[in-house]
Amino acid sequence: MLMKGIFLVLAVVMLFSCSMAISIIKPINAEIRDNEVYDLGKMGPGQAMSILIERTETTGGIYGKGGYYDFANASMLPEGWKVNPSLKYDNPLQVVLISSENATEGRYTMQINVIDENNGEQLGTRTFAVAIYLNESVLGFDKVSGTNFAGEGQPLRYTMLLQNKGNAGDVFVVEANTFRQNNSREIYLAPGSEVKMPFEFSYLSSGDYNVTFKAYSKLSPNKVKKEIVYPITIRNSLEADLKSLGNGVIIFPLFEHGSYAIAHILSSILG
Repeated sequence: MLMKGIFLVLAVVMLFSCSMAISIIKPINAEIRDNEVYDLGKMGPGQAMSILIERTETTGGIYGKGGYYDFANASMLPEGWKVNPSLKYDNPLQVVLISSENATEGRYTMQINVIDENNGEQLGTRTFAVAIYLNESVLGFDKVSGTNFAGEGQPLRYTMLLQNKGNAGDVFVVEANTFRQNNSREIYLAPGSEVKMPFEFSYLSSGDYNVTFKAYSKLSPNKVKKEIVYPITIRNSLEADLKSLGNGVIIFPLFEHGSYAIAHILSSILG
């Protein structure tokens, strides 16, 4: 029983040590081993990827109980790439890798160094490599709902879906431009996240128009981008008015609710 108890205590100590060892927290979760290569996923040309590193070490050091690494940096960068090293004593340490906007798609590797300043705690330097896949198709952008037909002065509504398919968080700009109407928004999307964005327009004159939606990375507007153009038809007719009234109006008093409901029924009958 005594031996089993000793083994159990040792197992708990080892488990605790592993959970607190120096490790990558984001964009993946992995214990750091010297000279290992870690796949961090994909990002677009010109984008920035943050690497968060747990700085606590539980073994080695002056007293054999570990200590804290002081800062981290990157080396052996591909041509045109940049790095923002971590601040000293950040917790966790954060290294930001910025890819070249002119880089071609493919796999790139670089070295990360986690440093004990002046070897003050006798932890030395931990060195490992990271691999990042550069891909321009990290931005998803498409229409979820919307119509291309309305009457004069009636609302024309769209819902657009914006997706970040990469492992680098980024601020994206979405622009909606049509006849004398412009709408621009900025939104941050974490890696692997998405958001639905509503847009509304109205036209006072009949005619055929286009509405252009553009989405792009604020860091890399020339490479990480997507544009969609939808044709719009505006008509001054009973059919157009009834169909558009079925969607509601931009601003209307409460007493009009019933008339719009009747109009919506008529629009369904008219096809």
